[in-house]
Amino acid sequence: MQRLDYTPKHAATTFWANTPHIKIGVNYPLDSTADSFWESAARGVALAEERLKDTGVSIVRECSPSFHFEQQKKSIQNLIDQGVDAIVTTAFDSSTEFQFTNLIPSQIPYATVVNKPWSDDYLFHVGPNDEAMGSLMAKLVSLYCRKPSYIALIAPSIELDGTHNRISGFINKVNNELQDIHILQVMPVIAKTPDIAYRMLGNETEKILDKFSHLDALYITNGFVQPVCDMVKTSGRKGIQVFGHECFRNIKEYLLDGSLTATVYQNPCSQWQKAIMTMTEYLLRHTVPEKSINATCHVITKETLALTNFYAD
Repeated sequence: MQRLDYTPKHAATTFWANTPHIKIGVNYPLDSTADSFWESAARGVALAEERLKDTGVSIVRECSPSFHFEQQKKSIQNLIDQGVDAIVTTAFDSSTEFQFTNLIPSQIPYATVVNKPWSDDYLFHVGPNDEAMGSLMAKLVSLYCRKPSYIALIAPSIELDGTHNRISGFINKVNNELQDIHILQVMPVIAKTPDIAYRMLGNETEKILDKFSHLDALYITNGFVQPVCDMVKTSGRKGIQVFGHECFRNIKEYLLDGSLTATVYQNPCSQWQKAIMTMTEYLLRHTVPEKSINATCHVITKETLALTNFYAD
């Protein structure tokens, strides 16, 4: 073992020792806002836990209080200290200085959900095709807005690789096929807690509205659509279409009154449930998953409300 530098895998040791208990560590950011993206993720974790309750597999949660990577490092270390056999997490930052490679021991397999890390040593990733989401959003803008149309992009979580891919997908679609759409500005927003992000999104939206009198639309590349809609309402500006990627509690009201035009929603609940169940299959049955598992996304508009099951998680 010393000559080959062999390290036993926790999961394999547990399995072959006939010990029925396997622990999967789960890490994601806490969000105090009601019916939020991460609340939906937590619901997916709970659903997976319910499905696994009689299998000898348990879920160990270590939620991070903010989007700071240092906080995430502490949470993941807590999971490791508790002897988890695998970890399911999400990248809080995709830049090269933040890597799970130097944080999670090689004998502990880990998977990511929603956001990919910079390094590719994860076992598998469950998430949307972000470039396709951005491209689809450009098409929706072209369908709903007058021509020519003028749009500003607001980019929360600009530090994530997925955000850049959505922006890239949107811009490429516009440049190649939809030249009647004119991008006035891409506004990055960096906030380390959801509460701060909500406040900043409202402030940045107000700045954009003051700056561009001929604005037709706003595209929010991540969550936090609601504060943008609220600021557009408060401003009294008519005819501005809002597009984004979120499904909040009173979304029906916003769609019906025209505050929100369309959202492409990735359903984090089903993604986290899928990731945990896939990791369980790997640990118990040695089933090697695909490296990238695409999440199903849903287009929600006023016209599709009658066909939308908001509780199909």
